[in-house]
Amino acid sequence: MLRTLILILLMFVTCPVKTQGKTVLIETWTPQTHLALAHCMLAEGSKRDHVAIAYAARNRWQLRRKMHPQIRYVDILRGYCSIHKVSHRKRHLRPRWIKQLGFPKRDGTFDKPEDFPRKKPRWSKIQRLWFETLQRAWNWNQGKYRDPCKGKAVFWGAPQDPNNIWYLPSDEPSDKLKRLKCSDKLDNDFYRYKTKEELSSYSGKRI
Repeated sequence: MLRTLILILLMFVTCPVKTQGKTVLIETWTPQTHLALAHCMLAEGSKRDHVAIAYAARNRWQLRRKMHPQIRYVDILRGYCSIHKVSHRKRHLRPRWIKQLGFPKRDGTFDKPEDFPRKKPRWSKIQRLWFETLQRAWNWNQGKYRDPCKGKAVFWGAPQDPNNIWYLPSDEPSDKLKRLKCSDKLDNDFYRYKTKEELSSYSGKRI
């Protein structure tokens, strides 16, 4: 059953987005964009957070391209998601093997990452989770999910981030951001930019 679903996914990821006859969220969607988003989703949140993460990155991208029209959605993912900034470091094993996850092969199987742990987690479990994440990223771009933060989120982070071995100081939300009340099922905290009125007492901390 899993192999059949993987083959169906493979048919989608090898076709241009615009040929699907649907309204897509990211018109510049490419296989590289698909992988970058899926890697970010898997690394930075549980499956309940995946859609909110994708939308927050899209909202951030839409704001940035007002000043920089050439910037792409994938550029935002690579510049913002921690996994794309720390996966090259030797002590960060999990980001390394997640970044090595790719698309399924023609026979419906995935290549096992070179740096995948020998004991835990089980590869069979990760294959299924990775397939679901790839499928969720694709479906999100097809507009199949609503934004749980109603188009306002531009930043996210888990409360325990400072204790994470691959936490970066730049991941800390600034004084220009305000926590949102999104779905209570989300694990990460999501933030929006403060209004001009809310910034009247702004302390000067950079984003």
